[in-house]
Amino acid sequence: MNFRRHLRPTDSPLLQSASLLNVVWLLLGLFVVGLLLVPPPREAGGWLAVAGNDPEDPQPAGNMVIEINGSGTLSINRQPLTKEELREGLVKFSHENADSMVLVRTDTNAPLMQVLGVLDACRNAEIHHYRITAVPDEH
Repeated sequence: MNFRRHLRPTDSPLLQSASLLNVVWLLLGLFVVGLLLVPPPREAGGWLAVAGNDPEDPQPAGNMVIEINGSGTLSINRQPLTKEELREGLVKFSHENADSMVLVRTDTNAPLMQVLGVLDACRNAEIHHYRITAVPDEH
């Protein structure tokens, strides 16, 4: 008696292409839906990184410009100041100009903690409209 079974090749392949194609279509569909649901960066609110703004442009009327250079020095409207003066100035600005925007212009070599400190001061002053621009150091 021969108890050995002979393996026959199956008619279906080990990996079915129909199910693989369904997975590809599903992933493509999820990608498209994700693109439609996520707003573009310009509509994302305060967390907006803007490239290409010229730091030498005149200050827009009613807005405050905070500059951070490569060494971490802060200035408001080109007037150097300390962190405490920045906090006081932002609180005063937010009470006087509720609809205005704060423009944060940083050097690409500016310390990250200094930039985050400015954003934290904006949040504490209840300023929700701001723009961040990083420009390369010209030195």
